Amino acid sequence: MQPCELCGKYPSAKVVDVEGSTMSVCQACTSFGTIIEQPTVVQKKVRTVEPEQSVVGNFSSLIKQSRESKQMTQHEFSQFVAVKESTIHQLETGNLTPSLEQATKLARKLGIRLVETIEHTKVKVASSKEKDLTIGDILELGK
Repeated sequence: MQPCELCGKYPSAKVVDVEGSTMSVCQACTSFGTIIEQPTVVQKKVRTVEPEQSVVGNFSSLIKQSRESKQMTQHEFSQFVAVKESTIHQLETGNLTPSLEQATKLARKLGIRLVETIEHTKVKVASSKEKDLTIGDILELGK
């Protein structure tokens, strides 16, 4: 905290224009000038990139194999994982893709991995001196 630039009292709370000079003054000394509006400080939010998650491509066969390894019918299995029997059937046939929340719940109950983390890779663009980048090159970078 700094003192008032006119009287020396603490704290100087306002910024005023006194005869062309900008000064920090206490509340009592604000009458000697024109109060200058303090610019509001805008804090920028830093956006962090969180890893993206998605359901694995072969979820239907994984769910079916897990059920069969436990020697359960779809009805028994649906009660075990607390999901409708029709939903289990649709998941096993691939007609329904589970949400991330549902896939995580199933994976936890079954002890299998149904959710994968997608890592973003940076693609280096070839300069004019190097050979041009083809679709095949991009697909190899994704592996």
